[in-house]
Amino acid sequence: GLGELIGIPLAKIPSLYEGLKASHPFWWYSIDGVYQGIEGAIGIVMPFFLPLIFLTSVFEDTGYLSRIAFLMDGLMHRIGLHGKSVAPFVLGFGCTVPALYGVRIIEQKRERMLTAILLPFVPCTARTSVILALTAAFTGPIGALFVYGFTFIVVAVAGKFMSMLVPKPMGLVMEIPDLKVPSLKVSFSKTWLKMKQFLKFAVPFLVLGSIFMGWLEYMNVNSVINHTFQPIVKTILGLPEQLGSTLVYGFFRKELVLVMANSAFGVQDISGLPLSWQQILVFIVFVTLYFPCFSTFVAMWKEFGKKVVLLSSLISIIVALIAAFLVKIILIKVNYFIMIYCC
Repeated sequence: GLGELIGIPLAKIPSLYEGLKASHPFWWYSIDGVYQGIEGAIGIVMPFFLPLIFLTSVFEDTGYLSRIAFLMDGLMHRIGLHGKSVAPFVLGFGCTVPALYGVRIIEQKRERMLTAILLPFVPCTARTSVILALTAAFTGPIGALFVYGFTFIVVAVAGKFMSMLVPKPMGLVMEIPDLKVPSLKVSFSKTWLKMKQFLKFAVPFLVLGSIFMGWLEYMNVNSVINHTFQPIVKTILGLPEQLGSTLVYGFFRKELVLVMANSAFGVQDISGLPLSWQQILVFIVFVTLYFPCFSTFVAMWKEFGKKVVLLSSLISIIVALIAAFLVKIILIKVNYFIMIYCC
């Protein structure tokens, strides 16, 4: 795929500055931060951003997206949204950043904001890699199905609750255009415009965030971070305190959760993590639902402003805590019944 083609040359870059790690560690962490930011933008976000935005432009020109929005309008109204919110949610399974840009197709301000706040709950590709890697090592496909099913329920409940706090949406009134052959010139033009916006605004902040993450690692502040988040990680979620720092690093890039978890416990393989299958599911649910990544934070700030992004961040953390705590309670009950009736 496109990601693999981009990843092959990018993978050769770290060897160029590897020698600095022993002689000048601060510069190594700084340069590696730049690399991780660029690699994250070009190697992870770009392969999904480019084709998805292009396909969205094509579907818009054909008039098919309007039909999907109309067909899904009844279902989406049950959680307080319009059918047009379907398109950004579909994009969100690839990457939340282009999904946020896709919210622009929704005319009403209320629906745009609610959709944007709910989008971070949709498991993007980065979080999907975390879900599949951890469930494959500990629970198998049943665990992955549980996480996805539970996540969809959370999105529906959160959407319904938030829609009750603001005025109800108006009925969906939209023109259904005739189906037509899309213009590739127009589609490429729309794609390039959105790509320039992404490169101009999101990439610099993603690189700066990765540099900052490298500095934190250089200063070895993980123990301080773990102690700070101990009431949440250990007391509420019932997880080892060492996972606190992984959640901070995961804010910059969700894939780092896997790398930093291995590093925190000194294991080489994910399957070696000293966690029960119940703890793994609790951990996955929290990682899936709490705010996706730094680039999403920046994109939402640019699109909706400071108040909305801070509100979304607060809501996502609260929802993630409540959902993960409920999963912990549910799994404790399940484990109890298993021990009683199967042993």
